[in-house]
Amino acid sequence: MLLTTLLLSFNMTACNRRYDEGEVISAAESLLRRAKMLNEVYYGDGIQYLDIGHTEGYYHEADPIHLATLGFTTIEQLKSLTLETFTVGYSNQIFGTKLSMIEDEEGIQEMTRYYQKYDTSNITEPVCIMVYKNAKKTLRSDIEYDYSTIRVTGVKRQTVFVTVTAEVTNDDGKSQRVDVEIDLIEEDDGWRIDNPCHANYNETLEPDEETADSFIDSVTFNAAIENDTVETTYCKVNDVDTWIAEDEVKNTDVITAKKVVIESTGEGYDGATYSLKIKVESLQATEGAIAEVWGDKVPEITGVRLETVDND
Repeated sequence: MLLTTLLLSFNMTACNRRYDEGEVISAAESLLRRAKMLNEVYYGDGIQYLDIGHTEGYYHEADPIHLATLGFTTIEQLKSLTLETFTVGYSNQIFGTKLSMIEDEEGIQEMTRYYQKYDTSNITEPVCIMVYKNAKKTLRSDIEYDYSTIRVTGVKRQTVFVTVTAEVTNDDGKSQRVDVEIDLIEEDDGWRIDNPCHANYNETLEPDEETADSFIDSVTFNAAIENDTVETTYCKVNDVDTWIAEDEVKNTDVITAKKVVIESTGEGYDGATYSLKIKVESLQATEGAIAEVWGDKVPEITGVRLETVDND
């Protein structure tokens, strides 16, 4: 009998290096346990901070009790844990967005989430981690990895692809199981994760149903936009409980109260509505639909080898 089988070569050669599947799965579990904590620090609720202690503007001193549970007390220690978990390249992406001030093309700055405060009399002596209290979290779901489901799915050059099933729970307590893909790369001193390994709860909306969270939190207008407001000063005179414009006050009037009213000219953005339209298109992968969209230029799928085996 002839069987057509799809071969996935995993015992496992890349760049002349043979990897043991058990070794990879064990490394993935160890890394994921640490990555779960780091993702929460960088993208989730973050490091808890004190309402008292060191404060600088929107920054508050990190709670030392919470830091003790996380396993670090300085930014350098946090960086070391990150580099022990993620590749250098991916770690630098994290550092660039969470531990560095960001400025866009128009000069608008986004505050770094954390920075290290040093002793003013000894700039090499760290005092505490400072936490930006208005940081927006992007990881909106709790995640629990099922480590027993870790499996290797492929290898390409120096990257080993691993998948783990996880349960994600949103703020409303709704849960779903999802597969999370992990890219592993072996560096000189061990395995590292090379991609985001967190996940958010995703729910299909029914017609006319709205999301609990807005796609945007705020809109920042260009600072160069001219002010479209008019200030008018009003007065009460001669103990009469009536407001009149300041330019109507007579020289003989005694002013008993003043107020300034700021009104819009109606020619600016006041009362405007900001709309964000999301257009989603899908293509059913039938032969006719593919031909209609791509014509004769259908992408060629490569990298899969079929072998016919004579099985008695």
